[in-house]
Amino acid sequence: MKVPPKPVRARHIALGVGALSLTLALTACSSSTAPSSTPAAGGSTSASAGSDPEVVALLPQSVKDKGELVIGTEAQYPPFEFYDTDNKTIIGFDPDIGAGLASLMGLKLVLTDAAFDSIIPSITSGRYNLGMSGFTVTAERVKQVDFVTYYHEGDGLLVKAGNPGSLAINETLCGAKVAVLKGSTQNLTSVSELDKKCAAAGKPNLAASVVPGSSDLALA
Repeated sequence: MKVPPKPVRARHIALGVGALSLTLALTACSSSTAPSSTPAAGGSTSASAGSDPEVVALLPQSVKDKGELVIGTEAQYPPFEFYDTDNKTIIGFDPDIGAGLASLMGLKLVLTDAAFDSIIPSITSGRYNLGMSGFTVTAERVKQVDFVTYYHEGDGLLVKAGNPGSLAINETLCGAKVAVLKGSTQNLTSVSELDKKCAAAGKPNLAASVVPGSSDLALA
């Protein structure tokens, strides 16, 4: 586990490393409206249940006064964060960790569903205390937020059953239609790196389309 070398600022934290967001689209990618940033209950804790006095003592007074741990997440990425069958409650791996954090802090957990590329700006503006949504640590993002890394995963590729094109995350994607999540590492870094490899091999670039939400990847 990699931890920041300096104290973590309570209002500038983005949790998580990795993404499974480089998704092959063998048909034209569809567009849709980006998810709205509407509050959704992912769990709550009382100030007296399970709180750790030493942790509570570290909280800024403004956070104690508000009594809430507000987390921004893009709830379209199962099993990490997604809606339960009631289509109201955000559940998953990250919300479970968020609930644990809120409990230790003696705060009520507030999970807010948001467009992925809006989460970090909302952390820096103070709208969210932290973000939990499968972020990859990048040099550009580290300039804006502190990271606590608790898992690591590289690029992943989602293809049609049986992988009829025998595709992998390499030059086999040159000229292929792919969909990537807006603001993801795949959108900002991976496609351009693969394009360089395609150019060196004398092959066409990826035909990449950017979609606003993780749920759009599989549909594309």
